[in-house]
Amino acid sequence: MDELTRFYDAFFPRLEQAIEYCNTFALDDLPAEVANLVRLIYSLVIVAMAIEIFQQPRTVDAADAILDRVREPTP
Repeated sequence: MDELTRFYDAFFPRLEQAIEYCNTFALDDLPAEVANLVRLIYSLVIVAMAIEIFQQPRTVDAADAILDRVREPTP
């Protein structure tokens, strides 16, 4: 949880700036570094749920809900 909190605290204040920057590029032609930033934004979404909603890294009593990524996310 400490690592998730550090990531959240470091990146969340710059989230809007990151999204605005990513929006200056076409989704079907993202440079590699921008695609990595998009993935970082996706990661923050998942981490934010642990920090803001569950206050722990995994949910409890959620019918064993698990998010399995079966391929790389695409913007």
